[in-house]
Amino acid sequence: MRTAEAAERLIYPENISPHASQSLAAYTSKDSALQHRDLRIAQADLNRDGIGEYILHSKDCDTSKLKCLYYILAQTPRGIISLGTIPGKELLLGDGFSYGVRDIIAFENKLNDYEQTLYVWRPEKSSYRKKDEQP
Repeated sequence: MRTAEAAERLIYPENISPHASQSLAAYTSKDSALQHRDLRIAQADLNRDGIGEYILHSKDCDTSKLKCLYYILAQTPRGIISLGTIPGKELLLGDGFSYGVRDIIAFENKLNDYEQTLYVWRPEKSSYRKKDEQP
């Protein structure tokens, strides 16, 4: 039996800061999966350090037919790094934290809230992984 979990929707603003836009453009130009894509970009502080991480996905992904790939990215002094890639119909921020980093819920079905996968931060992998996945 699954327990209910609160979740927060991501907000995808029309515009992001020029600095964030420049940093993300430099990263996506080097990533073949993200190159030349029109992206939706949300910002969320996943580790409560006051600096927002980025969650991106392609605007042309049709979730009525397939899952989108959501790219979780963070700004570091050396540039943008990947924190993981999560497939799903919709991504929401969970109310729990693993190792001080916010959990992420990936919904598998837009009509059924119970078809979901919980992704948690795995410090040994330096990325998000499925909660039930072995380290």
